[in-house]
Amino acid sequence: MLMQPKRREALTGDAQQTALPQSFTALLEALAGGKNKRPKLAATLGCTYWKVTYWSRKNEVPQEYWDDLIRLAATKKMAGVTRDYLKSIRSKEGA
Repeated sequence: MLMQPKRREALTGDAQQTALPQSFTALLEALAGGKNKRPKLAATLGCTYWKVTYWSRKNEVPQEYWDDLIRLAATKKMAGVTRDYLKSIRSKEGA
């Protein structure tokens, strides 16, 4: 019986990974912590709430903010948010 909890922890530890959002809209929401947290996200990115809302509606983020998104994702332990990942989201939307 004592082995079972340890085994469960081992199975859910490194093997379980959270899938990255597949759109800028979903990424912005994940980084903000929800739709109602956009003002805080905007302040963190150094822009206005309306700009973040516009990006979310258009499903795009200008490249000049990508490095800020990558840094913010790293602080939130969202591994895999890189320039290549952001390019792949952009190319999916343009296809």
